[in-house]
Amino acid sequence: MPEERSYGPMLLWCFTSVKFFQCYRQQAHPYMPDVLGIDEFERELCTFLEEPTRDMQSGFRTGKPFDWLGLLFAILAFGVQVSDLSYKERIRLSQAFSKPHRIRMNGFRPTIAHP
Repeated sequence: MPEERSYGPMLLWCFTSVKFFQCYRQQAHPYMPDVLGIDEFERELCTFLEEPTRDMQSGFRTGKPFDWLGLLFAILAFGVQVSDLSYKERIRLSQAFSKPHRIRMNGFRPTIAHP
């Protein structure tokens, strides 16, 4: 019999990612369009977020290059900063998304261009 898993954390991650991506897209991107091909990036994000729900038995495997993941974390950190959260919560979450080891691991570069 397959082991039951809690999908709560994954659903929370998906909801949070979409929320902060939309904050970035609607409030920051029009004034600072650093991400080229934002529509394509959004499609890839939706596919990326749907993928774990298709095959829960295999666990969470991204299949995304490290630079794409670095860009995603940077966008989410920026989205947090322009969200309606309290100041304290914005600082906490944006730091969580932009921890130095995560950025280094993902090969994040200051010049943001989506392939």
